[in-house]
Amino acid sequence: MKLKSIASWTLLSSLLPLTALAQPTATLGVWDRNLLDRCGTPLTLRGVEQNQRVTSRGGTIINGSWNAVVDAIDAARSNQVRIIPDDVTVAQTRAMVERAVSRNLVVEIHASASYFAASDVQAMVAANKTHVILGIFGEPAYDDRTLWQQETLAALQSIRALGYDEPVQIMANNFGRDLPSVLQYGQTLSDADPLHKVIMGWQAYWGNSNGYQNYYGLTFVQAMAQIVSKNFPVQVGITYNADSPTDPINYSLLMSLTRSYGISTHFWDYYSRNALDQNLLVTSDASGANWAMSTLGQAVLVSNTNSFWNQNAARPCTGVAAPCYANCDGSATPPVLTANDFQCFMNKYVAGDVGANCDASTVAPVLNANDFQCFLGRFAQGCS
Repeated sequence: MKLKSIASWTLLSSLLPLTALAQPTATLGVWDRNLLDRCGTPLTLRGVEQNQRVTSRGGTIINGSWNAVVDAIDAARSNQVRIIPDDVTVAQTRAMVERAVSRNLVVEIHASASYFAASDVQAMVAANKTHVILGIFGEPAYDDRTLWQQETLAALQSIRALGYDEPVQIMANNFGRDLPSVLQYGQTLSDADPLHKVIMGWQAYWGNSNGYQNYYGLTFVQAMAQIVSKNFPVQVGITYNADSPTDPINYSLLMSLTRSYGISTHFWDYYSRNALDQNLLVTSDASGANWAMSTLGQAVLVSNTNSFWNQNAARPCTGVAAPCYANCDGSATPPVLTANDFQCFMNKYVAGDVGANCDASTVAPVLNANDFQCFLGRFAQGCS
């Protein structure tokens, strides 16, 4: 960071009100490339994807209970579950969502924009909005960026017209595999959202055959560098095989890279009677009485250096943050957020204090321009 850049940041900060509104945040938020919890703290998601099915693909209930599935996810130190309602009622999905929220897990309800129009779905989201992300656009079964741009924008406009204020996730073109579509159009979608709460999704299902790598002209390392250069968040999907069982994915590398870059992930699929090479938990019967961790699950959840257990990703705050990060000088007299907090942050940054690592980055140098942007966002959000 050069002195000129610091001066420019100071000028920019002067344009903000010196006393930010202190009001509680009702939902998760988005700032720059970060997902924020209600207290304004950046969250890096380590999620798993769970299809909520009863009949199709054999059922996915442990001992006849969705709650047991959630409890196993919680115990594995995941901090998010993506729930895909299939042949279940909204009441069944709501029960699973509420169980996850009670375990302080972020919940993505992954369906379509039209799914969220139903009144019982709206009630489910409203009752759990502190932890919910709305998955409004899943993997499109086509490779057409023009059509994808049209449909994603329509989905975004539709969900906001319904009055939802939660963050939304939108998956990439070409069955989620087309990272360049996200890199090129993600900012447009973010700008089109009046709430600026868009999370892009990329299914990094690029096998060792390098078919997708060659098609899109990116390695995994280059892909991660591109993702963190953007001003919107991207969540990376990881699995074991690409589009065929003979094309395995270097999931261990993806786990390492996303941890190094502080990029959110989710793993497909968590638990099922099918696709045994893809699932983290498996069972041999319809009741789910004999469920166990698969070989893949043992690695991803426990033994890998970058496993869920070893990363132990932070959970969202459950109330008002204390202390408030933006209140850098720790003042207690209203207004607690003043110009003094900007000066305090500047002093920490210049001194190389790790407390200035606002975005919680882990890639050197950890103190950089992104921390100034992060602090501006935290200040603007206020203390509640």
